[in-house]
Amino acid sequence: MQIKGHLPALITPFKPTGEVDLQTLEQLVQWHLSMNVDGLVVLGTTAETPTLTSIERQAILDLVVGITANQVPIIVGTGCNNTHATVERCRWAMTRGADACLVVTTYYNRPTQKGLLAHYQRVLSESDSPIMLYNVPARTQVDLDDDVVEKLFSFEQCIGIKAADGDVTRLSNYLRFSKGKSLLSGDDATIKPWVESGGDGIISVLGNLMPKSMTKAVTSGLKQRDFDFQDYQMMIKELAWSVNPVPIKYALAAVRRIPDSFVRLPLVNEIPGNTQSMKTLFEYYQQVELKS
Repeated sequence: MQIKGHLPALITPFKPTGEVDLQTLEQLVQWHLSMNVDGLVVLGTTAETPTLTSIERQAILDLVVGITANQVPIIVGTGCNNTHATVERCRWAMTRGADACLVVTTYYNRPTQKGLLAHYQRVLSESDSPIMLYNVPARTQVDLDDDVVEKLFSFEQCIGIKAADGDVTRLSNYLRFSKGKSLLSGDDATIKPWVESGGDGIISVLGNLMPKSMTKAVTSGLKQRDFDFQDYQMMIKELAWSVNPVPIKYALAAVRRIPDSFVRLPLVNEIPGNTQSMKTLFEYYQQVELKS
């Protein structure tokens, strides 16, 4: 399995009371499908998954799988800092209709590279699921070394990596040993150099707000056509005023894609300090996403 293109990392919409808003989630998924996204990532970081109950996670995944009906690949975040629990979550996701599992490096425990290798080897051998590695050291405080990635890529069911370390230079190393694997950026700011250097696409936060134009841009890049990413860079910068997904949910509520920007504790709702920059962002949204 090789996954390419633009895959939004779906938010979880909540009602003002804090309940999961499944009706709004359904509308979001249908909108993304109509915008021709190349896949969806469910229950990842942007979805506030650590705050969701097991019942809520199942309801969300069942809804997304049911709506997409095999139209696009569904990648489900299943990783945690407990190896046994990660294996069980991978098995669970596959029984609910996922196409692949996104397994983050083990946060908080902060294992050595030997520990990370052993963790992923156990998950790959015992879950029997298509696994995408997820390296995001800013959140986990551990970085997955390239030589460990190479060893894990030797497993057939290891389908690739979501690289969210912001270092595009590592891509050239991945390309040496990644035949048939999916090399996806997890950092919106790097998408242009990532694709131009041989990467396969992106799992995007900005894609929640601009699925159509982001998909077009990534598709152009993959076809080796030049695309201007300057305006996207501006939007990414303007959505960096707080921790993800606070800004993207604020923006989605502002353009009325979701009725409320509620985030669960320990995150809190915030308002951007620079209202002019947000006005510019919304004007760009109207011009590029709605009129293109």
